[in-house]
Amino acid sequence: NMQRTLVQKAYAEIAPRAEKWIRGIQEAFCIPAAV
Repeated sequence: NMQRTLVQKAYAEIAPRAEKWIRGIQEAFCIPAAV
């Protein structure tokens, strides 16, 4: 399925950035990492 492949590629690119972004927010608000 072409669409599924595109979604997986997009997720592979976005996931690492999202993780850094979430960690940055957690540090900014002093929220303990729940992940």
